[in-house]
Amino acid sequence: MDAARGEECARALRILTLGVTCPDAELAAMVADSTLGHAMTETADELGLSWERSACSTWLDGTDAQNAISLLRREYTRLFSDPSGAAVPPWETAFLDPRGEHSEFGPQLVRTAAADDARRFYRSCGWDLASNEAADHMRIELEFAASLLHCDDEEAAVDAGRMFDRFWDAHLSRWMRPFFERVAQEARHGFYGDIGRFGMEVGAALGQGVQ
Repeated sequence: MDAARGEECARALRILTLGVTCPDAELAAMVADSTLGHAMTETADELGLSWERSACSTWLDGTDAQNAISLLRREYTRLFSDPSGAAVPPWETAFLDPRGEHSEFGPQLVRTAAADDARRFYRSCGWDLASNEAADHMRIELEFAASLLHCDDEEAAVDAGRMFDRFWDAHLSRWMRPFFERVAQEARHGFYGDIGRFGMEVGAALGQGVQ
């Protein structure tokens, strides 16, 4: 993947990162004024994706800022962080093995084989997370992958590209596309439905090797 293509993919991953981050005022404003929608459309065009924004036009048409945050947070919580059971668990381990059937310790969030392996990748590239943060959260995996694809130093970019390939094979290839497919299926709000479909397309493009 050349540098220009890598930056386009990094931009797509950064957009998806916003989709799995708890909404704040800045994100709500980007959703309400279509800044994020335009960025998704432009990036999809640059990457040659078949994704198109849903026909519901604006995601928060006529919604004031405070209500926009509340609306997005309610849907974010239902999808990703509801204590009684998130519709789409955003941790690699919980998503792929929700009952802990492949772990001698049962379902866990912070210390799992996938989280420990992801953390090793991060540390090898100078990243370090707080000990109580689950390293296999989709948001963190996407942020890391985007950082590998965005590299200004030409020589370092070669090593970063190799690291991206290894990280993709070990982690995101296993669950990125099915994760966003489930987001698209479970979403009750146009923004998250579009994020889900966008994530499916980006994941498919990366899996095929974006040329």
